[in-house]
Amino acid sequence: MRRYAQSLIKPGKKYIDLVDLIEGKVRELLKASKIKAGMAFPCGTSINNCAAHFAPNPGDTKILGEHDVIKVINC
Repeated sequence: MRRYAQSLIKPGKKYIDLVDLIEGKVRELLKASKIKAGMAFPCGTSINNCAAHFAPNPGDTKILGEHDVIKVINC
């Protein structure tokens, strides 16, 4: 998951699209491993000065900038 998320995080990417792709990969891996449980939490992120546990809402228009720092957690 870490490598997959790193491959997605690029300037110009919509923040919500990034989170949707990561959550989709988690679901894919859960299904492939035949685990009977689902995701416990949505993908948590933080960006720049946000301390932790932020997830974009539907319709969020934030675009990742060249100097943005993003942390992906709960995946």
